[in-house]
Amino acid sequence: METEKKIDPICGMSGHIKAHGHWFCSECCIRKYEKTHRIPKEKHYHVSETSCEVCISKPSKWYKDKFWIIIAVFSLTMVVSYTFPSLNPIFHAIADYLSIIWWAIILGFSCWWNNRLLRSEKLHNEIFICA
Repeated sequence: METEKKIDPICGMSGHIKAHGHWFCSECCIRKYEKTHRIPKEKHYHVSETSCEVCISKPSKWYKDKFWIIIAVFSLTMVVSYTFPSLNPIFHAIADYLSIIWWAIILGFSCWWNNRLLRSEKLHNEIFICA
């Protein structure tokens, strides 16, 4: 007789709630599975346990965000090209370019910041619903 593996397909933890032909560790993982596979919600699974570690999203490290990597590389390029006299033409070219596109940089930054705020608000709402 073969024993059924009770592994949550979302987070990989051991599951104890049977739904959609799989075992889940929490209702939050069931909701994520339903959302991913576009399955309508069957019912509420009342479980005393809150949610697993995967459901609670942690903020990403600053150095994993592309924005800060670009800022760091750009700043380093500006400092190095200003410091070494042979690279001064690069510094002046970048400064001239920035004087032309400063408005696009500000617009892009504001859009990035708005998306970041909306994403964090969405994550907060998901954590609140799942918890």
